[in-house]
Amino acid sequence: MRRRYRRYRRPDLWLREIAVIHQYRTLLAKARNDAAAAERFAAGRTPLVTVRIATYNRAQILIERTLPTVLAQTYPHLEILIVGDHCTDDTEQRLRRVADPRVRFVNLPERGRYPETPWKRWMVAGAAPMNHALGVARGEWIAPLDDDDEFAPDHVATLLEACRRERWEMAFGVARMQLAWGEWREIGSLPLRRDHICHSAVFYWSGLRFMRHDWNAWKLGEPGDWNLWRRMRAAGVRIGFVPRVLTIHHQEYGGWGR
Repeated sequence: MRRRYRRYRRPDLWLREIAVIHQYRTLLAKARNDAAAAERFAAGRTPLVTVRIATYNRAQILIERTLPTVLAQTYPHLEILIVGDHCTDDTEQRLRRVADPRVRFVNLPERGRYPETPWKRWMVAGAAPMNHALGVARGEWIAPLDDDDEFAPDHVATLLEACRRERWEMAFGVARMQLAWGEWREIGSLPLRRDHICHSAVFYWSGLRFMRHDWNAWKLGEPGDWNLWRRMRAAGVRIGFVPRVLTIHHQEYGGWGR
């Protein structure tokens, strides 16, 4: 499968990537020196964690499968930020009936402009709501979650504790991943590399919010989430791994690919 990506590896795009990473290193150093940043690893605090869910017209799965696993987290101090990629179904109406003040829904006025080709669109679909969420998230830490995936009950508590104990700025756990033919396998290991990290298994400091999902990642032959984690690593973000299953990743049917 890797061979199909080679035609996208344009030198001009990689030069732009290098420039962006240099900029990230400067911004990361500035973020680390901020007075408030010193508190992020302090024990005994209960910082607000934003669980960020980008969604598009999958209200039933979101409400019946995904959201209950967030509401059941053992760590209670959460902002559950759900951003719609211009949802046109009944997502908003269903979320209004969720009796939990931690849930916040924002629906974008128009859908992100993604490539027409299904495979290319899949690689970067959701960039618009995910980047919008980074701009409005209130938490000190961010826990991304796909709108059809599930968190283990201690997902947030485990990754937050590991980051504070080890002074990591980003961490990821193991995801139990459903394969196309109905089988399951566990994804997640060090060193950080493509196809060995799952989007919904990641947890990171909100001081990294200036690192956004790149709409052009498909031109490099990379899924947008992996492109972001790779740029974090290249910029010098302190990254750690928790060898436990903390996420269930379901096979995608419909949704972003449409």
